[in-house]
Parts: sequence; structure tokens; C-alpha cells
Amino acid sequence: MYKAGQLSAILVFFLTISSAANAYLDPGTGSMLLQGIIASIALGLFTIKTWWYRLVSFFPNRQQNQKAEEDATIPPEK
Repeated sequence: MYKAGQLSAILVFFLTISSAANAYLDPGTGSMLLQGIIASIALGLFTIKTWWYRLVSFFPNRQQNQKAEEDATIPPEK
């Protein structure tokens, strides 16, 4: 348990230290990040839509049940 605390303290220490990167981000990097963000949003919306339809299809549809009951109670025409 003591070693886990030491390791987490060392990890936090090294993650909080920052130094100058002297790196260059070209315009392609920005467009790649934007594409990733847009793709993540689209994937999230698609996933929500898919799970929503699965959830809705799990429960019986009230309108279809009412229509079936009405059709069953209406006597056939002679």
C-alpha cells in the first residue's frame, strides 16, 4: 500500500512538471484535430440514435396496440 502511494505521488509530480516543447504545429494538425472532434460527435450521435431505437423497440408501441384492439372489436362488414 505504501509503494502505491509513492508511485502515485511520483506520477503526479512528473505529470505536473512541464518544460518548453519547442514544437511546431502545422495547419494540417489543426484540421486533423477538427476532423477528430467532428467524427467523435457524429459517432456519439449515431450511438445514441441506435440505442434509442433499440430501447423504444423493446417496449410495445401503444398506437399499434390500440389499432389492433380497434380492429378486433369492429365487426366485419356484411
